[in-house]
Amino acid sequence: MQLGHPTLRQRDTEEDSTSTIHTTQTMAPEPTRARKAPRSWDALTPSLAQWVLDYLSSMGFEQPTPVQKSCLEIFRGNKDVVVEAVTGSGKTLAFLIPVVEVCITLISCCQ
Repeated sequence: MQLGHPTLRQRDTEEDSTSTIHTTQTMAPEPTRARKAPRSWDALTPSLAQWVLDYLSSMGFEQPTPVQKSCLEIFRGNKDVVVEAVTGSGKTLAFLIPVVEVCITLISCCQ
């Protein structure tokens, strides 16, 4: 004994096989976005003192982290900054570079 209309049963089967085909097909890979070249320490504005750039290079810091890029300009403009970021993101160096630059400038001006 068959239940339902045979045409409807056949259509259901076709839909099922079609949906199976659609779910087993692989999707095209997403296009890769061109990444911008990372900015080096030289590209920061205002630029860092040459001795700071030399020291950063000698310590192996090739480019600033995103935290450093966003904070250094603000710190060096004598503004308050609050940063919440993971350990190792460069917060301390972003704070110390402007402090050391100001200290060295004050020491050299007062002598």
